[in-house]
This record gives sequence, structure tokens and C-alpha cells, in this order.
Amino acid sequence: MAHLVLKEIEQENFSVDNLIENLSYKATDGRVSQTDFDPLILENIFRKTIDDLKIINDKTKQNIQVLEIECQKEKDICKDKILMLENSYKDSYDYLSVLDKRISNVSTTMSDMGSQLENLNRPRLNLFESHKTAKYFDKFMDGIDNSGVFADDSKLEQAAEVIYKLYILSNDLNDEKFLKANELVLKKYSEIEIKLFQKFHDAFYKNDRKEMKKYLNILSNFKNYQECVNEFIKNLQMAIKNSDDLYSEIIPLCAKTNEIINEVFLNNERIMEQFVKDLFLDRVQSYVTTNLEKYRETDLEKYLDTLYLFYNKTKRISKELSELMKISSESTFFNKLLNEVFQVHLKDYVNLEKTNLQNKFRAHLDRFYEKIGHTKKTQSGFVSNLLSKQTSEIIDDRFLSHDVTTLCIDDAKKSINRSLLLCDANIQPKAIDDMYEIVCQNLCRDHLYYSLDLHINALSSVDFRQEINLHIFPFIKQMNDLMYLFEQFTNVSVIPPVM
Repeated sequence: MAHLVLKEIEQENFSVDNLIENLSYKATDGRVSQTDFDPLILENIFRKTIDDLKIINDKTKQNIQVLEIECQKEKDICKDKILMLENSYKDSYDYLSVLDKRISNVSTTMSDMGSQLENLNRPRLNLFESHKTAKYFDKFMDGIDNSGVFADDSKLEQAAEVIYKLYILSNDLNDEKFLKANELVLKKYSEIEIKLFQKFHDAFYKNDRKEMKKYLNILSNFKNYQECVNEFIKNLQMAIKNSDDLYSEIIPLCAKTNEIINEVFLNNERIMEQFVKDLFLDRVQSYVTTNLEKYRETDLEKYLDTLYLFYNKTKRISKELSELMKISSESTFFNKLLNEVFQVHLKDYVNLEKTNLQNKFRAHLDRFYEKIGHTKKTQSGFVSNLLSKQTSEIIDDRFLSHDVTTLCIDDAKKSINRSLLLCDANIQPKAIDDMYEIVCQNLCRDHLYYSLDLHINALSSVDFRQEINLHIFPFIKQMNDLMYLFEQFTNVSVIPPVM
């Protein structure tokens, strides 16, 4: 029975109730509820099981004690090992600290020795280079300019270094006896400079950036280095085709150029700025001027629309280039370029905008009155020739036009929108105020108020004994609608930018 109890206890889902039920069932063969059931048998089984459990408990306690003793031994061993490792780590750290100090001392000593050796060697090198340069200058004094490195085209870099030193030396020797030698040096200097230019150009057309960088570094000591840079920039700009949309080519070209310049030039930021400046003041300005001037005299509205379009595109591209070149937002570089490109076209922009707006308003009104067969004749703000007409010809809404009002307001919105981009901030309020005055004069006074004057004069001549002409009420409704449009235009498009 003991092994059955032990097996039951070792199960993961052990339950005391289940154990008792199993013992009861096995002890009585399931006859607990029958009349011949003997409770003494069940009692004996329970007592025997309790004794077995005590024995199992004692053995378990003994096992636990043995395991605890072994665990303590392992713990003591691990503790000793940890102490040994800590001591070893401390000794290693102390040793490494001493070693690091020794390495630092040795490094400092070697650096001092290197500096001393360099200081000792520099005068020798300078003396050697001076002696070498003096020997070449002696050759030039004798009229020989093709000796040594100058006689071998494969040693162009060494020849450039020597001739540069000779050129500096010749500038300090002004005596007449050095005149011939100085002329030969200057001649050889120009020849080598031209060869270096040619080498750079060959590398440029081969897209050999390593060679480009090498020859640019050499040329940076020569007096015509900037001419080489200018030629380089000019050749890069030649990649732009004479297409109808110059702006679509600028960003790809500048991205490619920025990559080349960063790889080839040491002072890459200054060179990139020069490239962009030349691009704007040459290609962009020429493109803008050519496309604007063909509309200035023939189509003023087209001229202003194109000016707005080009200025907006140039401003957007300037922002993209600023991010590409990582120029600070506080920099005025692109603002200055933008002003230089458009300054010719912006100096009289406001006057042209007002003239265009005035002309468009007059054209809208003239077409409208011509369409309805009416000739405007006013005197002191009132109509003088209408009293002789029949009032039925006057009292209706044909003298008001929703289309004309909408066209005028749309044109005014367009002009104000252009001025917000193209005008300087200090003159914007005055420009918008002038345009608003044109709207008031042409739309309100010459159209809305004019129509109102017509009906006021017509009503003043009506014989009230006659039947009232009901056409006056549609006129009043339409007048209210149009004045509402004008009010909305004032509140939304005029007041916010002025304020």
C-alpha cells in the first residue's frame, strides 16, 4: 500500500480527497454502502497509510537535509571562487593602470622625440629644398629651362612644385641681372599652368574625380586657379539644355554638381555657392527675361502671370537648394539671388499691376454696356439723359450684372495674391490699398452705384397715381446679393493682408 500512496503523492495534480477516496475504495472493494461493510478494515487501512506517510516524511526530511548540506558546500566553494576572481580582477586592474601609465609616458616621450627630430630635420629639408631650387634657378640664369623635372612630362607634379617655388623666388629678385632668368621662369610657369589646366580638363571629361582633385590641389597654388574654377562651373552648366522648362533641370543638375564638388574641392561650400550664383544670374535670369519681355508690350495679364509663376518656381527651388547645400535658414544668400534675378521686373511691378487691373475692369464694363445697348452719360454722379425716357425702360435689373461683378472680384483677388508674393513687405499694404481703390471706383461707383443712380432718378419721375413697376424689387435683391459678394471680398482678401 505504501508504494501506491507514494505514487499518488508524486503526481502533479495530487489531491488529499482523491487519495482518501482511492484508499477507501481499494480497502473495501467498493462495498462501503453495503450492509456487511466492516469499518475496522477501513480504520486499519487509514492507520497503516498514516504510518507509511510518516515514514515517507522522515525520509524526505533526511533528503532535504543532505541536499541543504551539499548546497551549502557548493555555496562556500562558489564564494571562495568569487573572492579569488575579485582579487585577481583587482590585481589585473592595478597592473593595467600601471601599464597604461607606462604606455602614456612612452607615447609622450616618442612624441617629444618626434617633434625634436622634426625640428632638427626641418632646417635640413628647407636647406635641401632651397639648394634644389637654387640649382634650378642657376639653370634658368644660364638660359636652360628644360632640365631635370622640366624635361620629363611624366613628372608634371614635381615640375609644378619646383616652378611655383621659382616663381615666388623670382618675384623677390628685382635686379636687372635676374631679368632674363625671371622671364624664363614666368614663361615656364605659364606653360606648366596650361598643362595642369589640360590635365584637369581631361580628367573632367573622363569623370575621373580622383585625378580632378589631384590637379585642383596643385593648381590652387597658381595665380589663375580661379579661372580654372570658373571654366569648371561653366562646363557643368552646359549640361542644361535649352528646353522650354529650365526649372525642371536645375535641381537634378545641382544635386549632381554638389556631389562632384564635395568630392573634388576642399572649399566645397564656397565653390557650390559660386556655381549656384552663376547659374541663377546667368541661365535663370536670361530665361526669365526672355520669356517675360515677349509679353510685356502685347499681353500685360500674361506678363504678370508669368512673372508670378517664375518667381514662385525660383523661390521653391531656392528652398530645395538651401536644404541640399545645408545652408542656414538665417542666411540671406538665396534672398539676394532672388532679388538680383527679378529686380528689373519688380521695380515697376506695382504700377503694371494697377494698370492691368484698371484695364480689365474697364474692358468688362464696356463689354457689358455694349451688350445691353446702353451708353453711359453721367453728370455730378446722377444720370442726366434718362428723365426723358420711359420709366419702364429703366426700372429693371438689366443694368446689374452678376457675371461682371464676379469677374471683377476674381481679377482683384488674383492681383492681390500676386502682390503678396512679389511686393516687398513694406509696400504691400499701400499696393493692396491702391488696388482696392480701383475695385471701389470701377465696380462700386461705375457699376453698382451707377445702376442705383439710374433707378433713383427713374423713381423720382414716376407719377405715383400710375401702377407701380414691380421690377424694382428684383433689382433690390440683386443689388443686395452683389454687395454681399463685395463685402466678402473685402473681409477675406483685403483686410487680413493690410492689417
